[in-house]
Amino acid sequence: MLGEERVTKFVIQEIVNSTMADYVKKENLNVKDNKINTTQTAEELMSVFTPGKEFGFNATLELETSEIKTSS
Repeated sequence: MLGEERVTKFVIQEIVNSTMADYVKKENLNVKDNKINTTQTAEELMSVFTPGKEFGFNATLELETSEIKTSS
């Protein structure tokens, strides 16, 4: 049987992953090796998460650098 804490952690992870995937796609960003991290710990996210209520988090993305070639 799955415990409530384990299920809650999974739900939070899914919310973060799907939200960030949507944002990256919408903004047409190239993220380096899926380097997306929340600035909060899993425990901090769990403490502010309430099912059915608005949920927010902060995240950092490591973007790929693009090489722009110019002709002379």
